Amino acid sequence: MSEKIIDIFPWNKHFFTGISLVDQHHQKLVNILNRLANRIAFQSSKDEIHGLFDELSDYVIYHFDAEEKIWNAYLEHDDLSLNHKDEHQQFSDQLAQLKHAIDAKPEDELLSSTLRFLTRWLVSHILKNDLYMAYVIRFIKTGSTTEQAKTEAVNKINDSMKSMIDFILTIYETLSNNTFHLVQEIHHLAEKDKQLLFITKHIPVFIAYSDQEARYRFVNQQYAELYGYDPAAIVGLHARDVLGEKLYADTKQYITRVLSGEKVRFIRHQDKAPLDILVNYVPEFDANNNVTGFIASLVDISERFETERFEQFYTSILELLTSDYALDAILNEIIKGLEKLYPEMLCSINLLDKTGHGFEKVIAPSLPELCNKGAQDGELAACVHCCDTSVATGKITIAEDIMSHPDCALFKYLAQSANLASCWSHPIISNINDVLGAFTIYHRGQHTPSDKDISLIERCAHLASIAITNCRYRQQLQIAATAFENEQEGMMIVDTNLRIIQVNKAFKKITGYSNDEIIGALPNKLSSGQHDKQFYADMWRDINQNGTWAGEIYNRRKNGEIYPEFLRISAVYDSDHTTVVNYVATFSDMTSDKKAEETIERLAFFDPLTGLPNRRLTHERLERALSVSSRNNSYGFLILIDIDKFKLFNEIHNHAFGDAFLCQFVSRLQLCLREQDTLSRMGGDEFAIILEQLSTNKFEAIEHVNTIVEKILATMNEEFDIDDISCSCTLSIGITLFINHTLELSELLKQVDIALVHAKNIAGNSYSFFDPQMQEMINNQIMLETALSNAIKSDQLELYLQSQVDQTGKIVGAEALIRWNHPEQGLINPADFIPLAEETGLIIPLGEWVLNEGCRQLQCLQQNENTQTLTLSINVSAKQFYQDNFSDVVKSAIKHNDINPEQLKLELTESILVTNIDKTVAVMNELASLGIKFSMDDFGTGYSSLQYLSRLPLNQLKIDQSFVRDIHSNNHNLVITRTIIAMAKNLGLDVIAEGVETLEQREALFAEGCTNYQGYLFNLSSG
Repeated sequence: MSEKIIDIFPWNKHFFTGISLVDQHHQKLVNILNRLANRIAFQSSKDEIHGLFDELSDYVIYHFDAEEKIWNAYLEHDDLSLNHKDEHQQFSDQLAQLKHAIDAKPEDELLSSTLRFLTRWLVSHILKNDLYMAYVIRFIKTGSTTEQAKTEAVNKINDSMKSMIDFILTIYETLSNNTFHLVQEIHHLAEKDKQLLFITKHIPVFIAYSDQEARYRFVNQQYAELYGYDPAAIVGLHARDVLGEKLYADTKQYITRVLSGEKVRFIRHQDKAPLDILVNYVPEFDANNNVTGFIASLVDISERFETERFEQFYTSILELLTSDYALDAILNEIIKGLEKLYPEMLCSINLLDKTGHGFEKVIAPSLPELCNKGAQDGELAACVHCCDTSVATGKITIAEDIMSHPDCALFKYLAQSANLASCWSHPIISNINDVLGAFTIYHRGQHTPSDKDISLIERCAHLASIAITNCRYRQQLQIAATAFENEQEGMMIVDTNLRIIQVNKAFKKITGYSNDEIIGALPNKLSSGQHDKQFYADMWRDINQNGTWAGEIYNRRKNGEIYPEFLRISAVYDSDHTTVVNYVATFSDMTSDKKAEETIERLAFFDPLTGLPNRRLTHERLERALSVSSRNNSYGFLILIDIDKFKLFNEIHNHAFGDAFLCQFVSRLQLCLREQDTLSRMGGDEFAIILEQLSTNKFEAIEHVNTIVEKILATMNEEFDIDDISCSCTLSIGITLFINHTLELSELLKQVDIALVHAKNIAGNSYSFFDPQMQEMINNQIMLETALSNAIKSDQLELYLQSQVDQTGKIVGAEALIRWNHPEQGLINPADFIPLAEETGLIIPLGEWVLNEGCRQLQCLQQNENTQTLTLSINVSAKQFYQDNFSDVVKSAIKHNDINPEQLKLELTESILVTNIDKTVAVMNELASLGIKFSMDDFGTGYSSLQYLSRLPLNQLKIDQSFVRDIHSNNHNLVITRTIIAMAKNLGLDVIAEGVETLEQREALFAEGCTNYQGYLFNLSSG
């Protein structure tokens, strides 16, 4: 097949969304679609068509992924973005169905289904949905909320209706110009007649082919119906017999004019309405270059010219809006212009009064005198009819028959006198969704509005909205100008070249400069010289990034006096919210209040030791930071710093030393922060930092705060020198992020406290960001703590005995393992509640329960002939062991359950060696004197000292399961295990390995000399 590609789907400017990457993808996509359509149309091989479907499938996946990332960046979790993603999936699914049908469907059916689907998708998805999404994102970028952006996008697309019509007509004209080329190509392929009939049947063009004698050889359905014939009946007839003498003579002239390069159109009158038709003729030549016939293609362009006339009218009204025309005059012109275009219509505009509950004015220059008189006499109730309903509902109201419509009950007699039979009314809505009034169209006969009629009244209502809003805006400008001049605060307007273009009276009073002295000057004419370049660089960075800046600044009056002022600078953007056109500065002179304010503020809001803001001021500044974040949509952070073990400073030295340390600490801390950041003392050794307006990009903001925190940790890592005493400190830092005003202050403070607690639990010099999961974890811990406390009291705990065996497999003992049988959650693993019990102190009553229940089960074992010699191991926590009465608790459990203490073994962890070794030895010796045995649990995982180990009355070392798990494949673990076994033998201790789950592990342990084992390889029994 020839490589010539016919643009079945023509690409032009109307496809552009304004997002470069999306537009590039769309153009590439349209190119693939054209190639695919041509391959199908020209009956290419199945392999070629399969290949192009694969190329299209691969590209749409790539395109959809890129497009969805763009949408999600601004509309994540929004229904708009989710629906758009569903449309992408539907397109991919239907594309897969089309590809699957390549081998199953005939070529003409495949072409039809493909063209219908892809045409509909191009128009609906790209022009409607993607363009809408693009407008939404562009408005979000300029500062609109998501909902505002959606509304503005809808308005924007409505204004683009002409472009949509031009686009559709462009398709029609392109198809007309390419029809012959497509037919000629298909003529050389198989099943020419079948494909030609398909194309001509569906193309929106009147097509006829006649020979050199002007006899019809082919016409499509549309052409035949244009002249009142059946397609089969017209073939063979002479053009004169079908067209009539006059039109036939005109047609011969049309052919001559078209072949000379002229565009020709004529009016074809029908029963309903005349058609404006654009004609094109293409001659057919034989081998000798003689004309053998003509192909005629006629396109109905009536709608285009009607649209053009409407657009001319629309443009003329928009031009009026730039003049000083009064609102009533403009609304009159709207009505007269519309009635001139559509003489069968009569129109009125009803304006709501300021209360929004009644109409203050009816503008209807062409309505019968009776209606106008009613309006002028104030009898509006009888004239508004369905306008009331339209305004109340915000939707169009249609009365096809005024006499029978319930909303026209008061109006029907007046309408009958005025010979009005039908009407429909559309609300006039402002760009902020306020109802301003109603636009109404009347007909003298009963009439059902078409889609075109509905579109027409929608556009006219929108045009009236623009006119009303514009006129009211001019009034507001006049009010604003008056307010500007009389504002008590100084005001200054600066252009983009930073030249002062306007100031108000208060400005001149405060600064002392007149208009002639200040207009055209740069704002730095007021500079006091008290701020460095970085101050102004930061100011302009905030203005350029966020559109605003506010703060205290020192400026200079004309007489040279330097004075403090509170200054606000805001950027003013153009209508697209993309380009800055001006800057507005508002300021107030703070001279008279400054000293008194500073004194009061120092007493009420600042820490007397460090001079930093106190907790009260911190809360106020945090509230302000949240508000600024909401206005600027920028991220900020609250940081809480705690000096680890600061209490020790005061205990070792004295409070004066601690105060000196804090002052030096604050000095270092301030070096790590920006001037606009808030550093405050919350109390004691706890400090807060508020970082505002870091960025509108979340990841940039997090990166910035990470840099600051790392700098703080590095700075504080250096030793402090206080009164010739060197000391150092570590910090715990909690961080939480905020944007907008979505959280209450108390919630934000709660978050940063949670983050600080999390940092403290990690280690010294650690910091942690708040995560909602932390809050959830703490809530769960609280609930679990309460539930565990109840479990100890309400018999929800159980002990399971895990067998301990020797090398022959004989059971020589067991370990008591606790399980929590929760009434709702079932069995809860110890790993989920033992750490909580340790942290909350519940490990004490929990340990006592385990000890007593273990002794009870040991009594049962001792009373059974088969188990009476077994030893039972019970785990004891460090906190439990270090109770003052621990020995008494153990003795009481032995006595109460009447057991032989020589068969009781207490398993201790290496952590008991860290605290008080002397007390540890004393307690263990006391209990060992009763015959109780001791096992060192999880040996090798802690920091045991051999000299301590030799002092303890131990009987056994237990090899931790972390070494057992891969002992047969991990040489490191094997060496550790071998060392523990050798150490136990040298100390005269037994050794047992826990966590034995496979025969390979048991055999490896046995080979190293370990003859006692425990784990799931052996039976688990309960007592």
